[in-house]
Amino acid sequence: MTENASSSSQTFSSGENPVPSVNESCVRNSLAAVESYRKGKISKVDSVLQIRAAFAPTAVGNGELDKSAFLAYLDILDEIDADNRRAQSRGATLDVRRSSSRDTGQGGEHDELDEPLRRAERGNKGKGRRIESDEEDEEEGDLPIVKRKRPSVNEALFPWGPASIVLRNALAPDLREIFTLLEDWANDPTYVVRKILLSPGCPDFPPDQWANIVKGLAVDLDKVLGAHYSTEVETKQSQDVGDLFQIAIKVPKQSKAVKTHGDWIIAFGKTVQATTFALPQRATEYTAWLSYMSQLFASIRSPFHDRIIEFDKAVRLRVANQKHIRLNDFAQFDDLRTIYLSSYGMGPNSPERSSGKGRRVEKGSSNAGQREPCHKWNRGTCDKSAAECKYDHCCDRRNCRGSHRRSECSTA
Repeated sequence: MTENASSSSQTFSSGENPVPSVNESCVRNSLAAVESYRKGKISKVDSVLQIRAAFAPTAVGNGELDKSAFLAYLDILDEIDADNRRAQSRGATLDVRRSSSRDTGQGGEHDELDEPLRRAERGNKGKGRRIESDEEDEEEGDLPIVKRKRPSVNEALFPWGPASIVLRNALAPDLREIFTLLEDWANDPTYVVRKILLSPGCPDFPPDQWANIVKGLAVDLDKVLGAHYSTEVETKQSQDVGDLFQIAIKVPKQSKAVKTHGDWIIAFGKTVQATTFALPQRATEYTAWLSYMSQLFASIRSPFHDRIIEFDKAVRLRVANQKHIRLNDFAQFDDLRTIYLSSYGMGPNSPERSSGKGRRVEKGSSNAGQREPCHKWNRGTCDKSAAECKYDHCCDRRNCRGSHRRSECSTA
């Protein structure tokens, strides 16, 4: 799936919420009007009229416009106004405080008292943090005081911003709610994880994987399974919080990796519990993926279940990187299914890439292309048949490869 606002037939997720049908010239002209208003070249009224004119060719037979797309561009203009007001408020506050400081520093005695304060202000200019002076404790009348941290970047300058807003408004309601939560949690994910761990009914889940859920990243099922079976804790892992603090988290040592269908069910089942606890909007999505994967495990022979596990990892990474896609949008993963589950795919288990796995090929050897002998079968401990085992049931004595076990080999 591509994120192109100019496509007239593009759809998101499972196809239930199409992107407003607008042509390429309409999008280009509307964005140009928005950009001109943002730079102050035209007024807001002129910008609205230009957007209205851009939408005129897209009107349906009765002359009505696509209201959802048209209102999306008006929302962008309102956001530009809000950003400008916040910027002007911050500038006015700083100018008034500096003027007040100069007025109170006319006498020599006051200059001496205020000089350290002015030096501190000059020393901290441009560092992203402002030393709060004793002036804040005094009466300042009706002066506006901006308490929230000033953003480090101007979001109105993002080139992808206008198109992203249009596309976001076309998403399903549950996806929009998830976007809103993840954006809010991104301000302080450590605090969100701490509040989750202190909540009654919180599922048993590794703290570092809770952080992945809060940040919208893919969960590491190997670490979830390792924590499920671990009885030890590792206290050496720590995380910086700002520039002055460091938080240490006890993370269970990983003692087991997901290799079988049963391992995956345990790890992903715990992931479903944790994810739906923090984001109940994803309950249907994760339940559908659990059912889909169970059908795959039941349809493919167990020696190839490692391919299904790799396919699951690739899908969950894609969903984490492209958050407008859900796990139950199965059609979005057809290419990954070909890569990891087909015999002609380019995944790590393809015949060309697995020549070193399950076999040992030596340059110039007459055994090139043959599978490596099964050492467990030679010891009598292999529980798989010759058809199921990925190793060859033959003698593992060098240059023998007979149909007998090593203990029955007559080769000296």
